[in-house]
Formats: sequence, structure tokens, C-alpha cells
Amino acid sequence: MKIRKITYTVGHIHILTFSKYFKSILAPYFSYEPLEYGIDNDGSIHENARLVFRESGFILQFNKEVATLVYEGDVAEVKKQNPIIDIFFDIYEKVTKIDGFIKTKNNKITIDFVDIYEPVKYAELLEGKKYFNNVFGQLNEFALVYEFKKADKDYRFQLGNFTEKDIQKSNLSNLNTKFNRDLFGNVGLMIQISVNEKTSTPSFSKFKLLIKDAEQILVQFIGKPDGENI
Repeated sequence: MKIRKITYTVGHIHILTFSKYFKSILAPYFSYEPLEYGIDNDGSIHENARLVFRESGFILQFNKEVATLVYEGDVAEVKKQNPIIDIFFDIYEKVTKIDGFIKTKNNKITIDFVDIYEPVKYAELLEGKKYFNNVFGQLNEFALVYEFKKADKDYRFQLGNFTEKDIQKSNLSNLNTKFNRDLFGNVGLMIQISVNEKTSTPSFSKFKLLIKDAEQILVQFIGKPDGENI
């Protein structure tokens, strides 16, 4: 299955002084080109800032309780050192130096996978015979959710049919780039896997390990990550 979106979050205890200091942290990065940026709820306790690197497929967002990296593109590009991921962790490190910062609580990855199906295969999917015991006949929609713990990490696995409305529902094309354009007008199978790990020291290495954890869960469920045996 193809990875369509990766969302990585670093959660920390509320920083009540966030809006007082964050603009000075962000200012040096405004020189990067091409860059789009925005600030919501400017000056309030709910201030939210975002940096958008559209051509590279990244959105970086920061507020008083979480730092978020969203990526739409080839997963190989985020498994190696990437300048925009460096920016994300650089900003995070500066946030930890804010007067009022207490501690980081966790880091979490959420990966959305979508496999496009031909109409006949999609109709078979909606019969609901492969993944569960369907007693209702042909379905319009379905979703299965599994939540479990392995070692020190919490997992959430969701599987269901995919239609065009899921693009907006799951924000699969926020950047409106070519990467996910093939989703429009198509149907198929969608899987979302989240892996949450408690940590006070998020890092690029842990980011990569969480991606690997999610991919391993996918392989465990479907057989092979390229879509065989789905």
C-alpha cells in the first residue's frame, strides 16, 4: 500500500508563555524560500503558527502544547536526513528553552495508507467477507478499529473502504500537490496506523523508528507493504 500522509507530533505540557516568545523563535526561518506561513489566534493563549513548504510536501505547526510535522510525499525522503525535518527539531529544541516550558510528554506517528482498487475489486471489498463476518449484505461503508499495546508503545489500527470524501475527512491533500492527485475520483482500501510513545527526548531517530513500527504492523496485517495479499 502507498503511504499518502505522515503526521508526527511531539506533545508537551502547556506552555502558558508560548505566545510571548514564539514569534522570536520563528522569525529566522522566514528567510527560507519558497515558504508560506500563517499565525492563528495571534497573541492569545491559543496561538498556532505554521510553516508550509509546499514544494517539498511539509507543513510544520506549533502551539502551546504540541509541535506537528505533516508530510505528503515519498516516504524515502523522510527516512534520510532532510533539511525541513532539521528545521522542525531545531524549532522544537528552541521551544524547550522557553521560560515556562516544563517537559515533553510523548511523540506519536500517524500514517495514512491508501490502495486504489478497480470497481470490481472495490465491490468485493464492500461485501465485507475478507476482513470480518458481514451479516448485512453489500455495504456502503465500513471501518474496523484495533487498539493495543506492544512493549512501551500504544497502537491504533483502523481499516476501511476509501472514497473521495475521505480526502477531505482525513486531510490527505492539504497541500494540493501532485502526490495524492490520483486519489480524486477513485475508490479503494484505506488503513491508518498510529503509534504513540511516551518520551521526554524526541529525535529524528525516534521519528524513523515510529515509521518503521507502523510499517511492520502493516506487514503483519496484510502480508507485504507493496499491497500483495490485501
